[in-house]
Amino acid sequence: MVQFPEKYGLVAAGVQGGLALALGIKMTTLRVKNMLARNKDEQEDEKAARTKVFDRWHMVQLNSAEYHPLFMALYIALHFASQGKLKRSSEVGITMGLAGTIAFIIGKGFIEKVPNPMGAMGVLFRYLSLGILSYDVATAY
Repeated sequence: MVQFPEKYGLVAAGVQGGLALALGIKMTTLRVKNMLARNKDEQEDEKAARTKVFDRWHMVQLNSAEYHPLFMALYIALHFASQGKLKRSSEVGITMGLAGTIAFIIGKGFIEKVPNPMGAMGVLFRYLSLGILSYDVATAY
């Protein structure tokens, strides 16, 4: 049986925060690249200057920005509720949340093929994880 570290919830929250930061940096670089590519003499509107790559990463970053704080709050709440001794269901939920987030980023950000099984798996894992973690938090207090 796999042994998880005592601070697994806190480490997982840090990983979610790091992923959110990485996506923010990615979007900032794409935004700067788009601004520099515009012809200043022409008054192009924002939509015309955007690319498919920008739109794809914008969707990934915006969607993930909704979930990162929620996962982080659940991970931290479970860590403190369990005093560092997480239940097996919490460990599975945290692992599914991290795997789902990473799969979603890879599936929707890096892979252009639609429909994309990796992106769908990421979505499914995140929803299942939210259900498991929400139940564990509700029963922990």
